[in-house]
Amino acid sequence: MKFVEIDEVIHTLPQPQLVGASIDLPAAGTHSEVHAIAMTGWALGRGEENRVNRVRISLGAEDIRATPTNLPRADVVAYTNGLPGSHTCGWSTSIGMVGLPEKFELAFDAILPNNVPVRIGYVRGRRRPVRSEYRPSIRPLMLTSFGRTGTTWLMRLLTDHSSIIGYRQHPFEVRPAKYWLHALKILTEPANHFQSSDADGFQYQKHSLGHNPFYAGPLTSHPSLHRFFGQTYPEQLAATFQRTIDSFYKDLAKLQQQPDPIFFCEKFHADRIPAIAWELYPDAREIILVRDFRDVLCSILAFNAKRGFQAFGRERVAGDASYVEHLGAQVDFLRAAWQERSDRALLVRYEELVTRPRQTLGAILEYAGVDASVSTVEAILAKASRETDESRGHRTSASAESSIGRWRTELSAAQREEVDRVLAKALDMFGYASTDAPVASTPSPQPSSRGLVAECIPNGAHVLVVSGGEEAFTTIEGRIVRHFPQTSAGWYPGEDPADSADAISHLESLRAGGAQYLLLPAAAAVSWREQYPEFCKHLEQKHRTVRSDDRGVIYELLPPNANGNGAAAERSEKDGVASVQSGR
Repeated sequence: MKFVEIDEVIHTLPQPQLVGASIDLPAAGTHSEVHAIAMTGWALGRGEENRVNRVRISLGAEDIRATPTNLPRADVVAYTNGLPGSHTCGWSTSIGMVGLPEKFELAFDAILPNNVPVRIGYVRGRRRPVRSEYRPSIRPLMLTSFGRTGTTWLMRLLTDHSSIIGYRQHPFEVRPAKYWLHALKILTEPANHFQSSDADGFQYQKHSLGHNPFYAGPLTSHPSLHRFFGQTYPEQLAATFQRTIDSFYKDLAKLQQQPDPIFFCEKFHADRIPAIAWELYPDAREIILVRDFRDVLCSILAFNAKRGFQAFGRERVAGDASYVEHLGAQVDFLRAAWQERSDRALLVRYEELVTRPRQTLGAILEYAGVDASVSTVEAILAKASRETDESRGHRTSASAESSIGRWRTELSAAQREEVDRVLAKALDMFGYASTDAPVASTPSPQPSSRGLVAECIPNGAHVLVVSGGEEAFTTIEGRIVRHFPQTSAGWYPGEDPADSADAISHLESLRAGGAQYLLLPAAAAVSWREQYPEFCKHLEQKHRTVRSDDRGVIYELLPPNANGNGAAAERSEKDGVASVQSGR
Protein backbone atom coordinates (compact mmCIF):
# COMPACT_ATOMS: atom_id res chain seq x y z
CA MET A 1 0.00 0.00 0.00
CA LYS A 2 1.19 3.51 -0.79
CA PHE A 3 1.23 5.34 2.53
CA VAL A 4 3.18 8.35 1.22
CA GLU A 5 3.26 9.69 -2.34
CA ILE A 6 5.67 12.39 -3.50
CA ASP A 7 4.10 14.76 -6.01
CA GLU A 8 6.78 17.38 -6.47
CA VAL A 9 10.36 18.22 -5.50
CA ILE A 10 11.32 21.85 -6.04
CA HIS A 11 14.87 23.19 -5.94
CA THR A 12 15.15 26.92 -5.31
CA LEU A 13 17.28 29.19 -7.46
CA PRO A 14 21.04 29.22 -6.68
CA GLN A 15 21.82 31.25 -3.57
CA PRO A 16 24.96 33.45 -3.39
CA GLN A 17 26.02 31.89 -0.08
CA LEU A 18 26.08 28.39 -1.59
CA VAL A 19 28.17 26.64 -4.19
CA GLY A 20 25.20 24.36 -4.65
CA ALA A 21 22.65 22.10 -2.96
CA SER A 22 20.33 19.27 -3.89
CA ILE A 23 17.48 17.16 -2.52
CA ASP A 24 18.21 13.78 -4.09
CA LEU A 25 15.57 11.79 -2.21
CA PRO A 26 12.65 11.58 -2.21
CA ALA A 27 12.11 11.96 -5.95
CA ALA A 28 8.91 13.21 -7.56
CA GLY A 29 6.60 10.37 -8.55
CA THR A 30 7.94 7.95 -5.93
CA HIS A 31 6.11 6.54 -2.93
CA SER A 32 6.70 4.94 0.45
CA GLU A 33 4.99 1.80 1.72
CA VAL A 34 5.51 2.82 5.35
CA HIS A 35 4.54 5.88 7.44
CA ALA A 36 7.92 7.53 6.85
CA ILE A 37 10.09 8.86 4.04
CA ALA A 38 13.86 8.73 3.53
CA MET A 39 15.65 11.92 2.52
CA THR A 40 19.15 12.49 1.19
CA GLY A 41 21.03 15.32 -0.46
CA TRP A 42 23.95 17.69 -0.17
CA ALA A 43 24.66 21.36 0.52
CA LEU A 44 27.98 23.16 0.14
CA GLY A 45 28.65 26.70 1.37
CA ARG A 46 30.79 29.25 -0.47
CA GLY A 47 33.81 29.67 1.80
CA GLU A 48 34.33 29.03 5.49
CA GLU A 49 32.10 31.96 6.46
CA ASN A 50 29.20 30.19 4.72
CA ARG A 51 29.98 26.67 5.89
CA VAL A 52 26.81 24.55 6.03
CA ASN A 53 26.74 22.56 9.27
CA ARG A 54 23.26 21.04 8.98
CA VAL A 55 20.07 20.92 6.94
CA ARG A 56 16.77 21.74 8.64
CA ILE A 57 13.41 20.33 7.55
CA SER A 58 10.28 22.25 8.55
CA LEU A 59 6.53 22.24 8.11
CA GLY A 60 5.30 25.82 8.05
CA ALA A 61 6.75 27.52 11.14
CA GLU A 62 7.49 24.22 12.90
CA ASP A 63 10.91 22.58 12.75
CA ILE A 64 10.53 18.85 12.05
CA ARG A 65 14.12 17.65 12.07
CA ALA A 66 17.73 18.69 11.52
CA THR A 67 20.50 16.51 10.16
CA PRO A 68 24.25 17.23 9.92
CA THR A 69 26.08 17.66 6.60
CA ASN A 70 28.92 15.21 7.27
CA LEU A 71 28.55 12.39 4.73
CA PRO A 72 30.99 11.76 1.87
CA ARG A 73 29.86 12.84 -1.61
CA ALA A 74 32.38 11.81 -4.28
CA ASP A 75 30.05 13.14 -6.99
CA VAL A 76 30.11 16.63 -5.45
CA VAL A 77 33.91 16.47 -5.12
CA ALA A 78 34.11 15.78 -8.85
CA TYR A 79 31.49 18.42 -9.67
CA THR A 80 33.29 21.16 -7.68
CA ASN A 81 36.86 20.11 -8.49
CA GLY A 82 37.50 19.30 -4.85
CA LEU A 83 36.45 22.59 -3.25
CA PRO A 84 36.98 22.70 0.53
CA GLY A 85 34.12 20.98 2.32
CA SER A 86 32.93 19.05 -0.74
CA HIS A 87 34.19 15.73 0.60
CA THR A 88 31.69 15.73 3.49
CA CYS A 89 28.75 17.88 2.40
CA GLY A 90 26.16 15.10 2.20
CA TRP A 91 23.21 14.59 4.49
CA SER A 92 20.71 11.78 5.05
CA THR A 93 17.76 11.25 7.36
CA SER A 94 14.21 9.90 7.56
CA ILE A 95 11.10 11.47 9.06
CA GLY A 96 7.94 9.87 10.38
CA MET A 97 4.66 11.08 8.92
CA VAL A 98 2.40 10.66 11.96
CA GLY A 99 0.58 13.94 12.55
CA LEU A 100 1.58 15.61 9.31
CA PRO A 101 -1.19 16.97 7.06
CA GLU A 102 -2.62 14.60 4.48
CA LYS A 103 -1.33 17.09 1.89
CA PHE A 104 2.03 18.36 3.05
CA GLU A 105 4.80 20.70 1.99
CA LEU A 106 8.18 20.32 3.68
CA ALA A 107 10.75 23.08 3.41
CA PHE A 108 14.53 22.46 3.41
CA ASP A 109 17.08 25.00 4.65
CA ALA A 110 20.86 24.89 4.73
CA ILE A 111 21.92 26.34 8.07
CA LEU A 112 25.00 28.59 8.00
CA PRO A 113 27.03 29.93 10.95
CA ASN A 114 24.99 31.99 13.44
CA ASN A 115 21.95 29.88 12.51
CA VAL A 116 21.38 31.74 9.24
CA PRO A 117 18.95 29.70 7.06
CA VAL A 118 19.20 29.49 3.28
CA ARG A 119 16.25 27.85 1.53
CA ILE A 120 17.28 25.05 -0.82
CA GLY A 121 13.95 23.48 -1.77
CA TYR A 122 10.59 21.92 -1.02
CA VAL A 123 8.98 18.48 -1.09
CA ARG A 124 5.24 18.23 -1.66
CA GLY A 125 3.20 15.10 -1.31
CA ARG A 126 0.25 13.21 0.15
CA ARG A 127 -0.07 10.65 2.89
CA ARG A 128 -2.52 8.19 4.39
CA PRO A 129 -3.33 8.48 8.08
CA VAL A 130 -2.27 5.87 10.62
CA ARG A 131 -5.18 3.66 11.62
CA SER A 132 -5.24 1.34 14.63
CA GLU A 133 -7.44 -1.70 15.14
CA TYR A 134 -8.66 -0.40 18.50
CA ARG A 135 -12.13 1.19 18.59
CA PRO A 136 -12.15 3.81 21.35
CA SER A 137 -15.33 4.47 23.31
CA ILE A 138 -14.45 8.05 24.30
CA ARG A 139 -13.23 10.57 21.74
CA PRO A 140 -11.39 13.87 22.08
CA LEU A 141 -12.93 17.31 22.32
CA MET A 142 -9.81 19.44 21.95
CA LEU A 143 -9.56 23.03 23.15
CA THR A 144 -6.71 24.45 21.09
CA SER A 145 -5.18 27.81 21.99
CA PHE A 146 -2.53 29.21 24.34
CA GLY A 147 -2.39 30.92 27.73
CA ARG A 148 -4.71 33.75 28.81
CA THR A 149 -7.15 33.36 25.92
CA GLY A 150 -10.02 32.08 28.08
CA THR A 151 -9.20 28.37 27.97
CA THR A 152 -9.62 27.90 31.71
CA TRP A 153 -13.09 29.45 31.70
CA LEU A 154 -14.22 27.43 28.69
CA MET A 155 -12.80 24.21 30.19
CA ARG A 156 -14.79 24.92 33.33
CA LEU A 157 -17.97 25.17 31.26
CA LEU A 158 -17.31 22.15 29.07
CA THR A 159 -16.32 19.75 31.84
CA ASP A 160 -19.55 20.52 33.70
CA HIS A 161 -21.47 18.84 30.88
CA SER A 162 -22.49 15.28 31.72
CA SER A 163 -21.25 13.94 28.36
CA ILE A 164 -17.83 15.62 28.53
CA ILE A 165 -15.19 14.25 30.88
CA GLY A 166 -12.21 16.25 32.10
CA TYR A 167 -10.48 16.51 35.46
CA ARG A 168 -12.56 19.14 37.25
CA GLN A 169 -9.90 21.06 39.06
CA HIS A 170 -8.72 24.59 38.36
CA PRO A 171 -6.84 25.49 36.16
CA PHE A 172 -7.79 22.36 34.13
CA GLU A 173 -4.24 21.56 33.07
CA VAL A 174 -4.40 17.76 33.46
CA ARG A 175 -3.70 16.50 29.94
CA PRO A 176 -2.81 12.78 29.90
CA ALA A 177 -4.19 12.17 26.38
CA LYS A 178 -1.97 14.92 25.05
CA TYR A 179 1.02 13.27 26.73
CA TRP A 180 0.26 9.85 25.24
CA LEU A 181 -0.33 11.27 21.77
CA HIS A 182 2.97 13.12 22.04
CA ALA A 183 4.64 9.86 23.09
CA LEU A 184 3.19 8.17 20.00
CA LYS A 185 4.78 10.78 17.75
CA ILE A 186 8.18 10.54 19.43
CA LEU A 187 8.32 6.75 19.65
CA THR A 188 7.30 6.15 16.03
CA GLU A 189 9.92 8.49 14.56
CA PRO A 190 12.86 6.96 12.69
CA ALA A 191 16.24 7.15 14.41
CA ASN A 192 17.67 10.63 14.89
CA HIS A 193 21.11 10.19 16.39
CA PHE A 194 21.90 13.86 15.80
CA GLN A 195 19.09 15.29 17.97
CA SER A 196 17.63 12.35 19.91
CA SER A 197 18.49 8.94 21.33
CA ASP A 198 21.77 7.26 20.47
CA ALA A 199 21.93 3.49 20.04
CA ASP A 200 24.89 3.22 22.42
CA GLY A 201 23.75 5.57 25.17
CA PHE A 202 19.94 5.73 25.31
CA GLN A 203 19.89 3.68 28.52
CA TYR A 204 21.76 6.45 30.32
CA GLN A 205 19.02 9.01 29.57
CA LYS A 206 17.21 8.41 32.83
CA HIS A 207 14.68 11.21 32.43
CA SER A 208 13.70 11.13 28.76
CA LEU A 209 12.94 8.74 25.92
CA GLY A 210 13.62 9.80 22.36
CA HIS A 211 13.22 8.45 18.85
CA ASN A 212 13.78 4.73 18.37
CA PRO A 213 17.57 4.52 17.80
CA PHE A 214 17.21 1.19 15.99
CA TYR A 215 14.65 2.38 13.44
CA ALA A 216 17.48 2.77 10.91
CA GLY A 217 19.93 0.78 8.86
CA PRO A 218 20.96 -1.96 8.79
CA LEU A 219 17.59 -3.20 10.13
CA THR A 220 15.49 -1.15 7.70
CA SER A 221 17.42 -2.58 4.75
CA HIS A 222 15.32 -5.73 5.23
CA PRO A 223 11.82 -5.14 3.73
CA SER A 224 10.00 -7.07 6.43
CA LEU A 225 11.71 -5.17 9.26
CA HIS A 226 11.26 -1.88 7.43
CA ARG A 227 7.53 -2.63 7.24
CA PHE A 228 7.49 -3.54 10.95
CA PHE A 229 9.07 -0.25 12.03
CA GLY A 230 7.15 1.90 9.55
CA GLN A 231 3.67 0.31 9.59
CA THR A 232 3.06 -2.47 12.12
CA TYR A 233 4.77 -0.72 15.03
CA PRO A 234 3.00 2.69 14.63
CA GLU A 235 -0.40 0.99 14.30
CA GLN A 236 0.18 -1.24 17.33
CA LEU A 237 1.48 1.65 19.41
CA ALA A 238 -1.48 3.82 18.40
CA ALA A 239 -3.88 1.12 19.59
CA THR A 240 -1.99 0.82 22.88
CA PHE A 241 -2.18 4.54 23.61
CA GLN A 242 -5.85 4.78 22.57
CA ARG A 243 -6.65 1.91 24.93
CA THR A 244 -4.69 3.66 27.69
CA ILE A 245 -6.55 6.95 27.14
CA ASP A 246 -9.89 5.13 27.24
CA SER A 247 -8.92 3.34 30.43
CA PHE A 248 -7.86 6.52 32.21
CA TYR A 249 -10.98 8.46 31.32
CA LYS A 250 -13.31 5.58 32.20
CA ASP A 251 -11.74 5.51 35.66
CA LEU A 252 -12.05 9.30 35.92
CA ALA A 253 -15.70 9.07 34.85
CA LYS A 254 -16.38 6.69 37.74
CA LEU A 255 -14.61 9.05 40.14
CA GLN A 256 -16.65 12.03 38.94
CA GLN A 257 -19.88 10.03 38.60
CA GLN A 258 -20.25 10.56 34.87
CA PRO A 259 -21.54 7.19 33.69
CA ASP A 260 -21.65 7.71 29.92
CA PRO A 261 -19.09 10.25 28.70
CA ILE A 262 -18.89 10.77 24.95
CA PHE A 263 -15.86 13.09 24.88
CA PHE A 264 -12.75 13.68 26.94
CA CYS A 265 -11.74 17.34 26.95
CA GLU A 266 -8.23 18.74 27.35
CA LYS A 267 -6.31 21.88 26.53
CA PHE A 268 -4.03 21.56 23.51
CA HIS A 269 -1.47 23.87 21.96
CA ALA A 270 -1.47 24.63 18.24
CA ASP A 271 1.26 22.11 17.44
CA ARG A 272 1.09 18.73 15.68
CA ILE A 273 -0.59 16.86 18.55
CA PRO A 274 -4.17 17.93 17.66
CA ALA A 275 -3.47 16.67 14.14
CA ILE A 276 -2.44 13.30 15.59
CA ALA A 277 -5.69 13.20 17.55
CA TRP A 278 -7.68 13.85 14.36
CA GLU A 279 -5.68 11.11 12.64
CA LEU A 280 -6.54 8.48 15.24
CA TYR A 281 -10.04 9.79 16.02
CA PRO A 282 -11.73 10.83 12.75
CA ASP A 283 -14.90 11.67 14.72
CA ALA A 284 -13.06 14.00 17.11
CA ARG A 285 -14.04 17.63 17.69
CA GLU A 286 -11.77 20.65 18.06
CA ILE A 287 -12.47 24.14 19.35
CA ILE A 288 -9.92 26.75 18.31
CA LEU A 289 -10.24 29.59 20.81
CA VAL A 290 -8.97 33.05 19.93
CA ARG A 291 -8.96 36.35 21.75
CA ASP A 292 -7.84 39.80 20.67
CA PHE A 293 -4.11 39.16 20.91
CA ARG A 294 -3.48 42.66 22.26
CA ASP A 295 -5.73 41.85 25.21
CA VAL A 296 -3.89 38.53 25.59
CA LEU A 297 -0.62 40.43 25.89
CA CYS A 298 -2.10 42.74 28.54
CA SER A 299 -3.52 39.78 30.46
CA ILE A 300 -0.21 37.91 30.44
CA LEU A 301 1.79 40.93 31.64
CA ALA A 302 -0.79 41.67 34.36
CA PHE A 303 -0.97 38.03 35.51
CA ASN A 304 2.82 37.81 35.73
CA ALA A 305 2.86 41.00 37.81
CA LYS A 306 0.05 39.70 40.04
CA ARG A 307 1.90 36.47 40.80
CA GLY A 308 5.32 38.09 41.10
CA PHE A 309 7.18 36.02 38.53
CA GLN A 310 7.46 35.75 34.75
CA ALA A 311 5.74 32.98 32.82
CA PHE A 312 4.08 32.22 29.45
CA GLY A 313 7.49 32.53 27.76
CA ARG A 314 8.13 36.06 29.06
CA GLU A 315 10.90 34.60 31.24
CA ARG A 316 12.83 33.57 28.10
CA VAL A 317 13.15 37.00 26.50
CA ALA A 318 14.84 40.23 27.49
CA GLY A 319 11.95 42.71 27.28
CA ASP A 320 8.32 43.28 26.41
CA ALA A 321 9.15 44.18 22.80
CA SER A 322 10.90 40.84 22.32
CA TYR A 323 7.98 39.13 23.99
CA VAL A 324 5.61 40.42 21.32
CA GLU A 325 7.74 38.48 18.81
CA HIS A 326 7.42 35.38 21.00
CA LEU A 327 3.65 35.85 21.20
CA GLY A 328 3.54 36.35 17.44
CA ALA A 329 5.09 32.91 16.92
CA GLN A 330 2.33 31.29 19.00
CA VAL A 331 -0.29 33.24 17.06
CA ASP A 332 1.24 32.00 13.80
CA PHE A 333 0.83 28.41 14.95
CA LEU A 334 -2.80 29.13 15.82
CA ARG A 335 -3.37 30.69 12.41
CA ALA A 336 -1.85 27.64 10.75
CA ALA A 337 -4.03 25.28 12.81
CA TRP A 338 -7.19 27.12 11.77
CA GLN A 339 -6.15 27.26 8.11
CA GLU A 340 -5.40 23.53 8.13
CA ARG A 341 -8.54 22.37 9.96
CA SER A 342 -11.18 25.04 9.36
CA ASP A 343 -13.27 22.45 7.51
CA ARG A 344 -13.85 20.47 10.72
CA ALA A 345 -12.86 22.61 13.73
CA LEU A 346 -15.00 25.30 15.38
CA LEU A 347 -13.60 28.81 15.79
CA VAL A 348 -14.73 30.50 19.01
CA ARG A 349 -13.90 34.07 20.02
CA TYR A 350 -13.41 34.83 23.69
CA GLU A 351 -15.32 38.06 23.24
CA GLU A 352 -18.43 36.18 22.08
CA LEU A 353 -18.12 33.72 24.96
CA VAL A 354 -18.16 36.66 27.37
CA THR A 355 -20.82 38.87 25.77
CA ARG A 356 -23.08 36.10 24.41
CA PRO A 357 -22.39 33.13 26.69
CA ARG A 358 -25.66 31.26 26.18
CA GLN A 359 -25.63 31.35 22.42
CA THR A 360 -21.89 30.68 22.17
CA LEU A 361 -21.88 27.75 24.59
CA GLY A 362 -25.01 26.39 22.94
CA ALA A 363 -23.33 26.52 19.53
CA ILE A 364 -20.26 24.73 20.92
CA LEU A 365 -22.35 21.93 22.40
CA GLU A 366 -24.34 21.58 19.18
CA TYR A 367 -21.08 21.31 17.23
CA ALA A 368 -20.02 18.51 19.58
CA GLY A 369 -23.36 16.77 19.11
CA VAL A 370 -24.19 16.60 22.83
CA ASP A 371 -27.20 17.92 24.73
CA ALA A 372 -27.34 21.65 23.93
CA SER A 373 -30.78 22.40 25.32
CA VAL A 374 -31.42 25.77 26.88
CA SER A 375 -31.91 24.20 30.32
CA THR A 376 -28.53 22.43 30.09
CA VAL A 377 -26.71 25.58 29.01
CA GLU A 378 -28.38 27.66 31.73
CA ALA A 379 -27.45 25.11 34.39
CA ILE A 380 -23.80 25.02 33.29
CA LEU A 381 -23.53 28.82 33.24
CA ALA A 382 -25.25 29.19 36.59
CA LYS A 383 -22.85 26.76 38.25
CA ALA A 384 -19.77 28.29 36.61
CA SER A 385 -20.79 31.83 37.60
CA ARG A 386 -20.24 31.10 41.27
CA GLU A 387 -17.21 33.03 42.47
CA THR A 388 -14.31 31.00 43.87
CA ASP A 389 -10.87 31.78 45.26
CA GLU A 390 -9.39 30.22 42.12
CA SER A 391 -11.44 32.39 39.76
CA ARG A 392 -10.56 35.52 41.71
CA GLY A 393 -6.89 34.61 41.63
CA HIS A 394 -7.01 33.91 37.91
CA ARG A 395 -8.60 37.22 36.99
CA THR A 396 -6.60 40.36 36.10
CA SER A 397 -9.48 42.77 35.44
CA ALA A 398 -12.59 43.80 37.32
CA SER A 399 -14.77 41.56 35.16
CA ALA A 400 -14.60 39.51 31.99
CA GLU A 401 -16.54 42.22 30.17
CA SER A 402 -14.07 44.92 31.18
CA SER A 403 -11.16 42.78 29.92
CA ILE A 404 -12.38 43.22 26.33
CA GLY A 405 -10.43 46.02 24.66
CA ARG A 406 -8.22 46.61 27.69
CA TRP A 407 -5.23 47.08 25.39
CA ARG A 408 -6.50 50.54 24.45
CA THR A 409 -5.65 51.86 27.90
CA GLU A 410 -2.92 49.45 29.03
CA LEU A 411 -0.51 49.25 26.09
CA SER A 412 2.02 52.02 25.58
CA ALA A 413 2.47 53.70 22.22
CA ALA A 414 5.67 51.72 21.65
CA GLN A 415 3.93 48.45 22.51
CA ARG A 416 1.07 49.27 20.14
CA GLU A 417 3.50 49.94 17.33
CA GLU A 418 5.26 46.62 17.92
CA VAL A 419 1.94 44.76 18.13
CA ASP A 420 0.82 46.29 14.83
CA ARG A 421 4.05 45.20 13.18
CA VAL A 422 3.93 41.60 14.43
CA LEU A 423 0.24 40.77 14.77
CA ALA A 424 -1.60 42.82 12.15
CA LYS A 425 -2.24 39.90 9.77
CA ALA A 426 -3.50 37.62 12.53
CA LEU A 427 -5.77 40.30 13.99
CA ASP A 428 -7.28 40.84 10.55
CA MET A 429 -7.64 37.11 9.88
CA PHE A 430 -9.60 36.52 13.08
CA GLY A 431 -11.79 39.60 12.67
CA TYR A 432 -10.25 42.05 15.12
CA ALA A 433 -10.11 45.76 14.31
CA SER A 434 -6.80 47.54 13.82
CA THR A 435 -5.22 49.56 16.59
CA ASP A 436 -6.45 52.83 15.11
CA ALA A 437 -10.07 51.73 14.57
CA PRO A 438 -12.73 53.30 16.79
CA VAL A 439 -14.09 51.33 19.69
CA ALA A 440 -17.09 49.27 18.58
CA SER A 441 -20.04 49.24 20.92
CA THR A 442 -21.58 45.93 21.88
CA PRO A 443 -24.92 45.49 20.08
CA SER A 444 -27.94 45.43 22.34
CA PRO A 445 -31.69 45.42 21.79
CA GLN A 446 -33.47 48.74 21.64
CA PRO A 447 -34.97 49.51 25.05
CA SER A 448 -38.24 50.23 23.21
CA SER A 449 -38.43 46.56 22.12
CA ARG A 450 -38.32 45.50 25.75
CA GLY A 451 -41.03 48.01 26.58
CA LEU A 452 -43.20 46.70 23.79
CA VAL A 453 -42.95 43.17 25.16
CA ALA A 454 -43.63 44.34 28.72
CA GLU A 455 -46.75 46.18 27.61
CA CYS A 456 -48.27 43.50 25.37
CA ILE A 457 -47.12 40.03 26.41
CA PRO A 458 -48.01 38.41 29.76
CA ASN A 459 -45.40 37.05 32.12
CA GLY A 460 -44.39 33.45 31.47
CA ALA A 461 -45.31 33.59 27.78
CA HIS A 462 -43.12 31.87 25.18
CA VAL A 463 -41.88 34.54 22.75
CA LEU A 464 -39.91 34.22 19.50
CA VAL A 465 -37.85 37.23 18.43
CA VAL A 466 -36.24 37.97 15.07
CA SER A 467 -32.94 38.68 16.79
CA GLY A 468 -30.30 38.42 14.09
CA GLY A 469 -28.41 36.31 16.61
CA GLU A 470 -28.14 39.04 19.26
CA GLU A 471 -28.47 37.19 22.54
CA ALA A 472 -29.46 40.30 24.48
CA PHE A 473 -32.87 40.13 22.79
CA THR A 474 -33.51 36.83 24.57
CA THR A 475 -33.03 38.14 28.11
CA ILE A 476 -36.34 39.98 28.63
CA GLU A 477 -37.37 39.50 32.23
CA GLY A 478 -40.43 37.41 32.99
CA ARG A 479 -40.80 35.89 29.52
CA ILE A 480 -39.35 32.81 27.85
CA VAL A 481 -37.67 34.41 24.83
CA ARG A 482 -35.97 32.44 22.06
CA HIS A 483 -34.37 33.26 18.72
CA PHE A 484 -36.22 33.09 15.43
CA PRO A 485 -34.97 31.26 13.47
CA GLN A 486 -33.41 28.76 15.85
CA THR A 487 -31.72 25.38 15.95
CA SER A 488 -33.29 22.32 17.55
CA ALA A 489 -31.68 23.38 20.84
CA GLY A 490 -33.02 26.94 20.67
CA TRP A 491 -29.93 28.80 19.45
CA TYR A 492 -29.57 31.13 16.49
CA PRO A 493 -28.33 29.01 13.55
CA GLY A 494 -26.00 31.67 12.13
CA GLU A 495 -28.21 32.69 9.20
CA ASP A 496 -31.81 33.63 8.48
CA PRO A 497 -34.25 31.43 6.53
CA ALA A 498 -33.58 30.71 2.87
CA ASP A 499 -36.95 32.08 1.75
CA SER A 500 -40.53 32.75 2.88
CA ALA A 501 -41.55 29.11 2.60
CA ASP A 502 -38.68 28.09 4.86
CA ALA A 503 -39.59 30.82 7.37
CA ILE A 504 -43.30 29.83 7.39
CA SER A 505 -42.53 26.16 7.89
CA HIS A 506 -40.10 26.92 10.70
CA LEU A 507 -42.52 29.30 12.45
CA GLU A 508 -45.43 26.86 12.33
CA SER A 509 -43.24 24.08 13.69
CA LEU A 510 -42.21 26.26 16.64
CA ARG A 511 -45.83 27.37 17.17
CA ALA A 512 -46.88 23.72 17.35
CA GLY A 513 -44.10 23.21 19.89
CA GLY A 514 -45.45 25.89 22.22
CA ALA A 515 -44.34 29.29 20.90
CA GLN A 516 -47.08 31.89 21.56
CA TYR A 517 -45.79 35.21 20.22
CA LEU A 518 -43.43 36.57 17.58
CA LEU A 519 -41.62 39.90 17.96
CA LEU A 520 -40.15 41.74 14.99
CA PRO A 521 -38.13 44.71 16.28
CA ALA A 522 -38.52 47.84 14.15
CA ALA A 523 -35.49 47.27 11.92
CA ALA A 524 -36.40 43.62 11.34
CA ALA A 525 -40.01 44.55 10.58
CA VAL A 526 -38.78 46.67 7.67
CA SER A 527 -36.07 44.32 6.34
CA TRP A 528 -38.13 41.14 6.64
CA ARG A 529 -41.05 42.66 4.72
CA GLU A 530 -38.62 43.25 1.87
CA GLN A 531 -36.85 39.90 2.11
CA TYR A 532 -39.76 37.63 3.09
CA PRO A 533 -42.98 39.19 1.72
CA GLU A 534 -44.95 35.93 1.67
CA PHE A 535 -43.94 35.19 5.25
CA CYS A 536 -45.18 38.59 6.39
CA LYS A 537 -48.42 38.07 4.43
CA HIS A 538 -48.80 34.74 6.24
CA LEU A 539 -48.43 36.51 9.59
CA GLU A 540 -51.09 39.05 8.66
CA GLN A 541 -53.57 36.45 7.44
CA LYS A 542 -53.06 33.54 9.85
CA HIS A 543 -52.07 35.23 13.10
CA ARG A 544 -53.13 38.23 15.15
CA THR A 545 -51.34 41.57 15.35
CA VAL A 546 -51.14 42.46 19.04
CA ARG A 547 -49.31 45.77 18.63
CA SER A 548 -47.52 47.54 15.80
CA ASP A 549 -45.77 50.88 16.21
CA ASP A 550 -42.37 52.45 15.67
CA ARG A 551 -40.85 50.05 18.22
CA GLY A 552 -41.74 46.93 16.24
CA VAL A 553 -44.53 44.44 15.69
CA ILE A 554 -45.84 41.69 17.97
CA TYR A 555 -47.96 38.83 16.62
CA GLU A 556 -49.92 36.33 18.64
CA LEU A 557 -49.41 32.94 17.03
CA LEU A 558 -52.79 31.29 16.51
CA PRO A 559 -53.55 27.61 15.89
CA PRO A 560 -54.61 26.50 12.38
CA ASN A 561 -58.14 27.50 11.26
CA ALA A 562 -58.38 30.23 13.90
CA ASN A 563 -59.44 33.71 12.81
CA GLY A 564 -56.36 35.77 12.14
CA ASN A 565 -56.19 39.44 11.34
CA GLY A 566 -58.90 39.10 8.67
CA ALA A 567 -59.02 42.50 7.02
CA ALA A 568 -55.35 42.93 7.72
CA ALA A 569 -54.65 45.90 5.52
CA GLU A 570 -57.29 48.14 7.11
CA ARG A 571 -56.37 47.24 10.67
CA SER A 572 -52.64 47.43 9.96
CA GLU A 573 -53.02 50.98 8.71
CA LYS A 574 -55.00 51.90 11.78
CA ASP A 575 -52.53 50.33 14.20
CA GLY A 576 -49.55 52.03 12.60
CA VAL A 577 -48.09 49.10 10.70
CA ALA A 578 -47.68 51.31 7.65
CA SER A 579 -45.26 53.52 9.54
CA VAL A 580 -43.07 50.45 10.27
CA GLN A 581 -43.33 49.18 6.70
CA SER A 582 -42.10 52.48 5.30
CA GLY A 583 -39.34 52.78 7.84
CA ARG A 584 -40.57 56.09 9.23
